[in-house]
Formats: sequence, C-alpha cells, structure tokens
Amino acid sequence: MFGYSVRLVALVSTAFTVGLAQCRFPADTTGRLLTYTFNASVTPAETVLHITLEFKGGSKGTEEIEAPTEWAGEALHGIINLRAISKGTVIDGSTVRYRPNRPVVLAYDVVKDWTGPFNHPLQFHGVVLPEYIEINGDNALVHPKLEDAVPVTVNFDWKKIPDNWVLATSFGTSSCQTYRGRWQEVQHALFTAGQFRMHHFQIGAKPALLAIRGEWKFTDEEVMSAVAKTVSAVREFLAR
Repeated sequence: MFGYSVRLVALVSTAFTVGLAQCRFPADTTGRLLTYTFNASVTPAETVLHITLEFKGGSKGTEEIEAPTEWAGEALHGIINLRAISKGTVIDGSTVRYRPNRPVVLAYDVVKDWTGPFNHPLQFHGVVLPEYIEINGDNALVHPKLEDAVPVTVNFDWKKIPDNWVLATSFGTSSCQTYRGRWQEVQHALFTAGQFRMHHFQIGAKPALLAIRGEWKFTDEEVMSAVAKTVSAVREFLAR
C-alpha cells in the first residue's frame, strides 16, 4: 500500500523502552550495546543524513562490519563517507581494527542514490529527501556482523531534525529511544522523520502508529482500518 508521489507508512511497534530526555540512556543493558546518532542536514535541494555508530570493541582488536549494499534485489549506493572517528581505529574493507576493549566510533552519511521519479522498486532504497526521511536497518544501518537472534541493547539518538518534522520509528516517537531484544528486530526496523500526519491506534493488543503524508482519495481513518485488517489477517495466517 505504497504511493510514490505521496507516502504512507505503517509502523507496528513491538515492545520498546524510550530513553530519558537529552538521550541520557539507561545504564542497564542486555547483550551487545550499540548507539546510533542521527543528524539530518536539510536544504531545499537535498538532505544528507549523518550517522555515527558507537560500540565497545572486543579483546581481539578486530571485527567484521556490514554496510548495506543490497536489499530486495536492489543494489544500494546511498551509504557514503564511511570512516573511523575513534582514535586508533582503522577501516580496512569490511574489517575494523581498533584498540582492544575500547569504544569504537564510526561515521557515515546516507544520501538519495537515484535520479528521476520515485517509482518501484526505489522504495527499497534509503529515502532521504528534503521533505522526509524513510530508512530501515536493511538499507541504512552499518553495524558489526551479528547473528539475528543475538541479544542487543541499541540506543537511538535523533540529535537533529528540522523543527517542523515529526519522528516515528519501530521503537517509538521520542528523539531518544532504546531497544532491548534480538538484533533482527533492529535489522528490520523502520525509521521515518518528516512532514507527516501521525495516528496512534491498536491492532489487537499491540500498539501501532501510522505516518501519512500527502492527500489521498480516502480518509486517514479508512487507511487505519485497512491496515489493521490486513495485519490481523497476516498474523492469523502465520499463527496457524
């Protein structure tokens, strides 16, 4: 249910914990700890999403990292300027070398990687536009190589977005968010910020958030009803 001149995004939240004000994240963690900081540089012509990733390095002083280059059959070219920020850290291809047992800080940018109209299958790319951002873990998050089920605590600090934008992700709407659980939930999570209309509603016992922009031939309420019915039907089918 995607439009390409206007956007509709359903964000169905799993369990999440929202961090404190000014991103003073909780000290208690589960499994591997990662922190992402987002800074959107927006002009009328383009948007660049600056991202930093921090994690604690292990005793070996080396680790494999993964940067999204393909998703859903689409070659991705939107991640640029990947570089090491922490002292003594070097990126060598897909390997990061660092001082053992020390914090590792990497930085990179996410940009629009296509020209022309926003048509299928470009929705699988990171959407970074002057009006809004829509990314997910599969197309925009650089990370250490992790198994899907490995336990993690991941902090998200949305440090800077335009004042007239709203934020909605799979983990909430606060600018400071913390998720504890399996890595795969972060890998497949959705993150969007921009000039959206936000609607909170329920799908069964679980909360959901609908982010809509543009004008449609139907009401926002009709969309929420359709999304709820579709998701409920899929859940019932998978539960069989």
